[in-house]
Amino acid sequence: MQRTARILVAVVLSLSAACDDIDSPAELDHPQLLAVAATPGCLVAGESASLSVLAADSAGTIAPREVRWSLVSGPGSLEGASYRAPASSGDGGGLARVAVEVSLADSAPLLGEKAIEVATDSECPAAPAIVDLTTGGAAAPLTVRVTGAEPTEVGVRVEPPPASWDEALVTWHATCGEVDDYRQPTALLSPGEDACDGVLYAVYRDGRGGTAWIERPLEVRP
Repeated sequence: MQRTARILVAVVLSLSAACDDIDSPAELDHPQLLAVAATPGCLVAGESASLSVLAADSAGTIAPREVRWSLVSGPGSLEGASYRAPASSGDGGGLARVAVEVSLADSAPLLGEKAIEVATDSECPAAPAIVDLTTGGAAAPLTVRVTGAEPTEVGVRVEPPPASWDEALVTWHATCGEVDDYRQPTALLSPGEDACDGVLYAVYRDGRGGTAWIERPLEVRP
């Protein structure tokens, strides 16, 4: 199980890195696949997980025209946007790899992949959720505001909290403004040169296949 978990962490980190194929997450000037989720991301025999994606561009969240899923390798089966683990633990555990193709109305399809842990015991963690954003360590308002020359620190409140941030990962994306430390639990938002209204995204990965995200309106005023 420990070896499986280590492999899963490596796969999740490599997949999350694939989301960062632009100069900065603040430059969502073309469609990007920010996250691929299986909920829950770790299963035992007979359980199912719902599959979903988060895609965005400069206008915010994209509603895909079509999402196609396929099982690349590993145990289990797919039924539409649902993955089912083998019926019994005797069929073996390991990693299932699921590929996704997200068709959009006005641009090329977005491609992604998700690793799902199939456990041979009942030691799967609870599915994570981002329950809130923070600014300066306090609960963030419904609209995150970035004003003046000083950067605004933003963070996430996650349930259940990670046992260690060495395995968990947060990535930040924004449709306007500037983002520093965008692969850290807390990031710094700066206004840049122009005032704008946009969307801020935080994507959390727990290191065991669990993925969650949150989006908030973003108001940037230099």
